[in-house]
Amino acid sequence: MSAEPSPRPVLTARPFPSLLVPVLLTGLVGAIAFVVAQRLEGFPGTIVDYMGGEIVRRGGYAEGLTTVVGWGVHLGVSFAYVAMFAIAAWALFGGMERRN
Repeated sequence: MSAEPSPRPVLTARPFPSLLVPVLLTGLVGAIAFVVAQRLEGFPGTIVDYMGGEIVRRGGYAEGLTTVVGWGVHLGVSFAYVAMFAIAAWALFGGMERRN
């Protein structure tokens, strides 16, 4: 056994799967903030209303699904954007390890 402890890296990377919860939370907050900003700016409808209405109308689905479909698409897009950013940031910075 050596008397000296093994050197520890100054900076260690988190594995990508540990980013799943922050990605989901950030996507959710971003999606809600986007809709709130549209309401505060005085838009008569939101992107959720528009997307949901178009998908339901063109797909021939029940009119009551407009809000559910709109939010589903809006959240999916928000999660995708945040996930792409998280993957890029992790690939560029998170996978690196600084050595002494």
